Amino acid sequence: MWSPSLNASPTVIPAPRTPAFASCHVLRCSSDRKKLRVVQSASQARRSSSARFPTQIDGRQIITVVSGLPRSGTSMMMQMLAAAGREPLTDGKRAADPDNPIGYFEFEKTLELAKDVSWLSQARGKVVKIVAQLIPLLPPGEHYQVIFMDRELSEVIASQKAMLVRKRRRGAELEESRLMTTYREQLRRVQHQLSRRTGKTRARHYRAGEVSARIACRACKANLVS
Repeated sequence: MWSPSLNASPTVIPAPRTPAFASCHVLRCSSDRKKLRVVQSASQARRSSSARFPTQIDGRQIITVVSGLPRSGTSMMMQMLAAAGREPLTDGKRAADPDNPIGYFEFEKTLELAKDVSWLSQARGKVVKIVAQLIPLLPPGEHYQVIFMDRELSEVIASQKAMLVRKRRRGAELEESRLMTTYREQLRRVQHQLSRRTGKTRARHYRAGEVSARIACRACKANLVS
Protein backbone atom coordinates (compact mmCIF):
# COMPACT_ATOMS: atom_id res chain seq x y z
CA MET A 1 0.00 0.00 0.00
CA TRP A 2 1.32 3.41 -0.94
CA SER A 3 1.89 5.92 1.83
CA PRO A 4 3.42 9.38 1.39
CA SER A 5 6.67 10.22 3.09
CA LEU A 6 8.39 13.46 3.91
CA ASN A 7 10.93 12.74 1.20
CA ALA A 8 9.25 12.15 -2.12
CA SER A 9 9.71 8.63 -3.38
CA PRO A 10 10.49 8.14 -7.09
CA THR A 11 7.58 5.71 -7.23
CA VAL A 12 5.04 7.39 -4.99
CA ILE A 13 2.12 6.74 -7.33
CA PRO A 14 3.26 3.98 -9.67
CA ALA A 15 1.58 3.39 -12.98
CA PRO A 16 -0.74 0.37 -12.94
CA ARG A 17 0.82 -2.65 -14.58
CA THR A 18 -1.30 -5.67 -13.73
CA PRO A 19 -4.53 -7.06 -15.23
CA ALA A 20 -6.03 -6.97 -11.73
CA PHE A 21 -6.00 -3.18 -11.78
CA ALA A 22 -7.60 -3.05 -15.22
CA SER A 23 -10.29 -5.65 -14.52
CA CYS A 24 -11.23 -3.99 -11.24
CA HIS A 25 -11.43 -0.63 -12.92
CA VAL A 26 -13.64 -1.92 -15.74
CA LEU A 27 -15.97 -3.95 -13.52
CA ARG A 28 -16.51 -1.53 -10.67
CA CYS A 29 -15.12 1.89 -11.72
CA SER A 30 -16.29 2.38 -15.30
CA SER A 31 -17.22 5.99 -14.60
CA ASP A 32 -13.55 6.75 -14.01
CA ARG A 33 -12.17 5.12 -17.15
CA LYS A 34 -11.70 8.42 -18.94
CA LYS A 35 -9.55 9.63 -16.06
CA LEU A 36 -7.07 6.79 -16.39
CA ARG A 37 -4.37 8.31 -18.62
CA VAL A 38 -1.37 6.65 -17.14
CA VAL A 39 1.46 6.14 -19.60
CA GLN A 40 4.32 4.05 -18.27
CA SER A 41 6.99 5.96 -20.15
CA ALA A 42 5.70 9.28 -18.84
CA SER A 43 5.73 7.99 -15.29
CA GLN A 44 9.30 6.82 -15.77
CA ALA A 45 10.31 10.21 -17.15
CA ARG A 46 8.97 11.95 -14.06
CA ARG A 47 11.09 9.87 -11.67
CA SER A 48 14.09 11.82 -10.56
CA SER A 49 16.44 11.58 -7.60
CA SER A 50 16.50 15.41 -7.59
CA ALA A 51 12.96 15.33 -6.19
CA ARG A 52 14.25 13.96 -2.90
CA PHE A 53 15.92 15.83 -0.06
CA PRO A 54 19.20 14.56 1.37
CA THR A 55 18.62 12.20 4.28
CA GLN A 56 20.29 14.59 6.71
CA ILE A 57 17.47 17.11 6.27
CA ASP A 58 15.12 16.90 9.26
CA GLY A 59 11.66 16.03 7.93
CA ARG A 60 10.10 18.16 10.65
CA GLN A 61 11.55 21.21 8.91
CA ILE A 62 10.15 20.42 5.46
CA ILE A 63 7.02 22.23 4.30
CA THR A 64 5.00 20.04 1.93
CA VAL A 65 3.01 22.19 -0.48
CA VAL A 66 0.13 20.79 -2.53
CA SER A 67 -0.42 23.10 -5.47
CA GLY A 68 -2.17 23.44 -8.81
CA LEU A 69 -4.90 25.43 -10.48
CA PRO A 70 -8.29 25.62 -8.76
CA ARG A 71 -10.23 22.40 -9.50
CA SER A 72 -7.10 20.49 -10.50
CA GLY A 73 -7.25 17.87 -7.74
CA THR A 74 -5.44 19.65 -4.90
CA SER A 75 -8.18 18.93 -2.35
CA MET A 76 -8.15 15.28 -3.41
CA MET A 77 -4.40 15.07 -2.85
CA MET A 78 -4.75 16.77 0.54
CA GLN A 79 -7.41 14.20 1.43
CA MET A 80 -5.07 11.35 0.46
CA LEU A 81 -2.15 12.73 2.44
CA ALA A 82 -4.32 13.34 5.52
CA ALA A 83 -5.74 9.82 5.28
CA ALA A 84 -2.19 8.48 5.12
CA GLY A 85 -1.31 10.21 8.37
CA ARG A 86 0.21 13.50 7.22
CA GLU A 87 -0.95 16.52 9.24
CA PRO A 88 -2.60 19.21 7.10
CA LEU A 89 -2.31 22.88 7.98
CA THR A 90 -5.91 24.11 7.71
CA ASP A 91 -8.16 26.57 9.50
CA GLY A 92 -11.53 24.96 8.72
CA LYS A 93 -13.00 28.25 7.54
CA ARG A 94 -14.16 26.88 4.20
CA ALA A 95 -16.69 24.17 4.86
CA ALA A 96 -17.26 21.10 2.72
CA ASP A 97 -19.93 21.43 0.04
CA PRO A 98 -21.25 19.48 -2.98
CA ASP A 99 -18.17 20.50 -5.00
CA ASN A 100 -15.81 19.07 -2.36
CA PRO A 101 -17.80 16.82 0.00
CA ILE A 102 -14.70 15.84 2.00
CA GLY A 103 -13.57 19.44 2.40
CA TYR A 104 -11.16 21.94 0.87
CA PHE A 105 -8.27 21.63 3.36
CA GLU A 106 -7.46 25.33 3.01
CA PHE A 107 -5.51 27.76 5.15
CA GLU A 108 -6.71 31.29 4.48
CA LYS A 109 -3.41 32.95 5.31
CA THR A 110 -1.82 31.41 2.21
CA LEU A 111 -3.73 34.03 0.20
CA GLU A 112 -1.67 36.72 1.94
CA LEU A 113 1.74 35.39 0.91
CA ALA A 114 2.55 38.65 -0.87
CA LYS A 115 2.47 40.61 2.40
CA ASP A 116 2.66 38.11 5.28
CA VAL A 117 4.81 34.99 5.58
CA SER A 118 4.99 34.91 9.36
CA TRP A 119 2.72 31.84 9.45
CA LEU A 120 5.09 29.67 7.40
CA SER A 121 6.80 28.27 10.47
CA GLN A 122 3.47 26.64 11.38
CA ALA A 123 3.66 24.61 8.15
CA ARG A 124 6.96 22.90 8.93
CA GLY A 125 6.47 19.16 9.01
CA LYS A 126 2.93 19.56 7.70
CA VAL A 127 1.07 19.74 4.39
CA VAL A 128 -0.44 23.00 3.18
CA LYS A 129 -2.44 23.78 0.06
CA ILE A 130 -1.32 26.81 -1.96
CA VAL A 131 -2.84 27.79 -5.30
CA ALA A 132 -0.38 27.62 -8.22
CA GLN A 133 -0.33 31.34 -8.93
CA LEU A 134 1.07 32.03 -5.45
CA ILE A 135 3.95 29.55 -5.57
CA PRO A 136 6.45 32.18 -6.81
CA LEU A 137 5.76 34.14 -3.61
CA LEU A 138 7.15 31.43 -1.34
CA PRO A 139 10.17 33.04 0.33
CA PRO A 140 13.60 31.41 0.29
CA GLY A 141 14.98 29.99 3.48
CA GLU A 142 12.54 27.10 3.98
CA HIS A 143 12.67 23.56 2.63
CA TYR A 144 9.70 23.05 0.30
CA GLN A 145 8.44 19.78 -1.10
CA VAL A 146 5.96 20.81 -3.82
CA ILE A 147 3.35 18.33 -5.02
CA PHE A 148 1.94 19.87 -8.19
CA MET A 149 -1.35 18.58 -9.55
CA ASP A 150 -1.74 18.51 -13.34
CA ARG A 151 -5.13 18.25 -15.02
CA GLU A 152 -6.31 18.87 -18.57
CA LEU A 153 -7.17 22.57 -18.83
CA SER A 154 -10.47 21.80 -20.54
CA GLU A 155 -11.46 19.70 -17.51
CA VAL A 156 -10.28 22.38 -15.06
CA ILE A 157 -12.34 25.06 -16.81
CA ALA A 158 -15.41 22.85 -17.12
CA SER A 159 -15.25 22.03 -13.40
CA GLN A 160 -14.76 25.68 -12.49
CA LYS A 161 -17.72 26.76 -14.61
CA ALA A 162 -19.97 24.07 -13.14
CA MET A 163 -19.05 25.20 -9.63
CA LEU A 164 -19.70 28.87 -10.46
CA VAL A 165 -23.10 28.01 -11.92
CA ARG A 166 -24.05 26.00 -8.82
CA LYS A 167 -22.99 28.85 -6.57
CA ARG A 168 -24.64 31.44 -8.86
CA ARG A 169 -21.45 33.42 -9.18
CA ARG A 170 -20.15 35.44 -12.07
CA GLY A 171 -17.40 34.08 -14.31
CA ALA A 172 -19.03 31.03 -15.88
CA GLU A 173 -19.65 33.03 -19.05
CA LEU A 174 -15.94 33.74 -19.68
CA GLU A 175 -14.62 32.47 -23.00
CA GLU A 176 -12.87 29.11 -22.63
CA SER A 177 -10.11 29.87 -25.16
CA ARG A 178 -9.11 33.03 -23.30
CA LEU A 179 -9.08 31.20 -19.99
CA MET A 180 -6.89 28.47 -21.46
CA THR A 181 -4.42 31.05 -22.77
CA THR A 182 -4.29 32.75 -19.39
CA TYR A 183 -3.83 29.50 -17.46
CA ARG A 184 -1.14 28.23 -19.83
CA GLU A 185 0.87 31.41 -19.34
CA GLN A 186 0.41 31.31 -15.56
CA LEU A 187 1.51 27.68 -15.41
CA ARG A 188 4.49 28.42 -17.65
CA ARG A 189 5.63 31.15 -15.28
CA VAL A 190 5.15 28.98 -12.21
CA GLN A 191 7.06 26.06 -13.71
CA HIS A 192 9.85 28.35 -14.86
CA GLN A 193 10.13 29.77 -11.37
CA LEU A 194 10.16 26.30 -9.80
CA SER A 195 12.85 25.14 -12.21
CA ARG A 196 15.07 28.01 -11.10
CA ARG A 197 14.76 27.15 -7.42
CA THR A 198 17.55 24.91 -6.32
CA GLY A 199 18.74 23.48 -3.05
CA LYS A 200 15.76 23.91 -0.75
CA THR A 201 12.88 23.22 -3.14
CA ARG A 202 11.85 19.87 -4.61
CA ALA A 203 8.89 19.55 -6.98
CA ARG A 204 6.98 16.56 -8.32
CA HIS A 205 4.02 16.46 -10.71
CA TYR A 206 1.01 14.15 -10.53
CA ARG A 207 -1.84 13.84 -12.98
CA ALA A 208 -5.23 14.28 -11.34
CA GLY A 209 -6.70 11.51 -13.49
CA GLU A 210 -3.98 9.08 -12.46
CA VAL A 211 -4.53 9.78 -8.78
CA SER A 212 -8.33 9.63 -8.91
CA ALA A 213 -8.26 6.39 -10.87
CA ARG A 214 -5.92 4.91 -8.28
CA ILE A 215 -8.31 5.92 -5.49
CA ALA A 216 -11.28 4.53 -7.42
CA CYS A 217 -9.63 1.17 -7.96
CA ARG A 218 -8.67 0.82 -4.32
CA ALA A 219 -12.30 1.53 -3.43
CA CYS A 220 -13.30 -1.15 -5.93
CA LYS A 221 -11.00 -3.71 -4.33
CA ALA A 222 -12.35 -2.82 -0.88
CA ASN A 223 -15.91 -3.35 -2.11
CA LEU A 224 -15.02 -6.65 -3.72
CA VAL A 225 -13.45 -7.91 -0.50
CA SER A 226 -16.20 -6.68 1.83
